[in-house]
Amino acid sequence: MRYPASIGWLGLLLAAMSLTGRPEASGRNDLAFLPSSIQFGEVTPGDSAVATIVVYNGGVDTITVNGSRFAAVDGAPFQVSPGSFLVAPDDTVQLAVVYRPTVAGRQVNALILDAVADDQALSPPPLVGLSGLGAGPALEAEPPSLRFYSRNVGTPDTSTTVLRSTGSDTVRILSFDFSDPRFTGDLDSLTLAPGEDRLLQVIYT
Repeated sequence: MRYPASIGWLGLLLAAMSLTGRPEASGRNDLAFLPSSIQFGEVTPGDSAVATIVVYNGGVDTITVNGSRFAAVDGAPFQVSPGSFLVAPDDTVQLAVVYRPTVAGRQVNALILDAVADDQALSPPPLVGLSGLGAGPALEAEPPSLRFYSRNVGTPDTSTTVLRSTGSDTVRILSFDFSDPRFTGDLDSLTLAPGEDRLLQVIYT
């Protein structure tokens, strides 16, 4: 089976405080989460995994959550319910987060709650980091596209990209084929174990 030599990917850096025991909220109106982030681990594409988040209101006003959104525009493969709810002071609500991958590879996102207390939107909006790994081989390229600059005829220009195995199984590329004969690569084939990467040089003549 042949795997594509490059796919687009989104890197998203999430900072979250680790919480143990009861969630701790700070400020007059604030929400806290337990856990503060969810790592679903390895899930076969087409299957699903469910995790529960406890949302705690440590403030003095009832907080209204009118809806939720994801930091990445496309929230798939993550889903959350309920979509809207109220949290009274010193009370909790449980959210169910479903991870249902359709492809192999790591997916990273963040769940952001659109929350209001005392007619004021909570700022910054509360968020929970989400990550999961679709089981199977997956390949990413960084950068995902290459640019070549105009040169004199016959003078080659070289650009490089890093191919990285981001799935849970070995990636085996049997050959690198270019639709335009002016492009060539310095690799004939490639095998990458999970987590490994390799530099690919592409030459334009």
